[in-house]
Amino acid sequence: MTAFDPIAAVAAAAADFDPFEVPAAPGDPVPVLPVPEDAPAMNWRHPKYGPPSATWAYRDGEGRLLGYDARWDFHGPRGPDKIVMTVTWCGAAGWRPKGFLMPRPLYGLEQLASDPKKPVLVVEGCKTADAGASLFHLYSSVSWPGGCKADDRADWSPLIGRDVLVWPDNDPEGISAGQRIAARLVELGAASVAIVDLAGLAIEKGWDAADAVAEGWTGEKAAAFVFERAKLLSEAPPSDGWGSPDMSVLALNRRPPPPFPAEMFGSLWPLLLDLADGTGAPVDYIAAGILASAASLIGGKRRIVPFATSTWAEPCVLWFGCVGDPSANKSPALGVFTGAIAALESGKAKDYAAIAQAYEAERTRAAAENDTWMQAVKAAVKEGKPTPAKPASANEPPRPPRPRLMVMDATPESVWDALEGNPQGLLNAHDEVAGWLGNFERYSGDARAFWLQSWTGAQWTVDRKGRAAGPLILPFTGVSVLGGIQPDKLASVMLSGDDDGMAARFAYFWPDKVPFRRPRQLADKGRLDRLLRRLAGLAWAADQHGGPVAMRLPLDAAGADMFERWKQETSATDEAGTLYKGWEGKAGALVLRVALTIEHLLWADGDLPDPPRVVSVATLASVIDFVEDYAKPMALRVFGDAALRPVDRNAATLARYIRKNGLATINARVVRRGPPKLPGLGEVPALNEAIALLVDADWLRPAPSREGGSPGRQSSNFDVNPAALVTGGGHGSVE
Repeated sequence: MTAFDPIAAVAAAAADFDPFEVPAAPGDPVPVLPVPEDAPAMNWRHPKYGPPSATWAYRDGEGRLLGYDARWDFHGPRGPDKIVMTVTWCGAAGWRPKGFLMPRPLYGLEQLASDPKKPVLVVEGCKTADAGASLFHLYSSVSWPGGCKADDRADWSPLIGRDVLVWPDNDPEGISAGQRIAARLVELGAASVAIVDLAGLAIEKGWDAADAVAEGWTGEKAAAFVFERAKLLSEAPPSDGWGSPDMSVLALNRRPPPPFPAEMFGSLWPLLLDLADGTGAPVDYIAAGILASAASLIGGKRRIVPFATSTWAEPCVLWFGCVGDPSANKSPALGVFTGAIAALESGKAKDYAAIAQAYEAERTRAAAENDTWMQAVKAAVKEGKPTPAKPASANEPPRPPRPRLMVMDATPESVWDALEGNPQGLLNAHDEVAGWLGNFERYSGDARAFWLQSWTGAQWTVDRKGRAAGPLILPFTGVSVLGGIQPDKLASVMLSGDDDGMAARFAYFWPDKVPFRRPRQLADKGRLDRLLRRLAGLAWAADQHGGPVAMRLPLDAAGADMFERWKQETSATDEAGTLYKGWEGKAGALVLRVALTIEHLLWADGDLPDPPRVVSVATLASVIDFVEDYAKPMALRVFGDAALRPVDRNAATLARYIRKNGLATINARVVRRGPPKLPGLGEVPALNEAIALLVDADWLRPAPSREGGSPGRQSSNFDVNPAALVTGGGHGSVE
């Protein structure tokens, strides 16, 4: 091959484009860009690891400070480990671990501005960018914030018209990110784009330019390496009569998923990472599982009180929906916790066996006493004597409740029975939440109303015909919900129809899938079981008569002030319509409930004998960050997807299927019937609308034919635009 020979830059980025004019989510501390000259030096310390091990300053083209990437090195359960976070100046909030608003600025913008004719080296990570600059003095070296899963959130427009060489990290995630960036730069209009091909290299996973410098590489050795490995990206191959396909049909306009904030879990975070590693699932699902499980075990025994001067109190009830495709490993992740809860319930059932045996003996004795009394009554009637009083020993004893901690696929009636004997509440676990929601109509008309009420934990009364004991009164109905749901079912089952507040009661976890890898070590399941047992063993408080009541935990004084400020500052956005407004209205309850759960989780994982009596400001602050930085963006991701037209969603499903399989033609009948069965495309009208949209987008064109030239109805075949199968081959956003 010929050497990669960059040519002079031929175009500049659009002068009127401001990459920082992006609205923040409601209530967010907003990064101030550039950082004011009178701002104090960056002084943010990680709550666990202290000051950063290293920092890299992001600057704009004029050299003005925008923020930092900060790195913390520490020894984790798997050995040496690190965390890299973006830290920005947020005005009155000071320096905060807050990412740049999207699209995010590149690291090295001041280098780009210093010489517009220099070619550009793109690498992953600020440390690697510095290493690349030391190896290639004739290049400007840049990176982007957020790592290999965040390349789509960066502003790449400064590279328009530049000659670019992309050097990825040597791992599947890094190579994929490099390929996406290269394709994106072709679309944007870079003068030329080349990528370093790492295939077949016998080097360690993750190896990059920084490792080359550490190994003593010289510029000459690096240049020879690039000369041998760099491959120019070509434009899409010419196509006969085709237009340029609109690649934006793939995008679905979904927000990218935010990274899960580790700080909320403190010392528990490594355990969650190990559990995620062992199930091949994103850590988000593990976080949802442990929070919902813990909340169900605490249940009615605790309530959180934000203000001493108010009657407002929230129960420990959480509803979590884990969104993802069938291959996202939702079930293995959630199975960690449903299995642990089932084991706890089984342990309680062993003790119940002796109680049930004693009950049967007492019931049999009562039946015999009742028979004796009935004979005495008959004799008294026969002899004209007064009716003898029924002895207390002849009354059938109440059946002892069976210990229950979890229900699955349960009718409301069976849940009522379980709650009658287990007043602390339950976990309602589902592999597919859509099935639970879809079954409401099969039950009584009270089913949906009961479940809506169970989120509040309020009293529920059931008047049953023929019930000798009178109405069933459930003082606490709190049932936490944990389950998975597929994106297409999320839109059709949960987010369609009248808005009765059901969707607003859920917090959503919709991360990207993680690539497969062998787990590095076994997770400490014993630690998980221990903390769940401690939560299950929490005692009730006692009322003035000695009866069980919820213990009320207040926010500490600083926490009450913080919660008040946060509630005053946050407000709903119109971005996702009424669905998001409803969700936003319950965000305060979510903050309080998660804070109550986290406070007890961290206690249960420790050695302190007495459970918490107050929710600390530190816990509250971490949970507010979780809601602002994770739960709110996730809700907007979910509700934004719900706002899509079904035809757009179906067209994207078909387009992704075509690209994944590299199809040159499709047949509408085969697509509709499968296999595989593509969601939303099983009905003729829906499929026809999706195909029509892809025809308009220059993805497909009709190619009718009759097999063997025989007469009759023509086949519904369609040719696929070859450019639609080539990354960077069309216009619009690529996946």
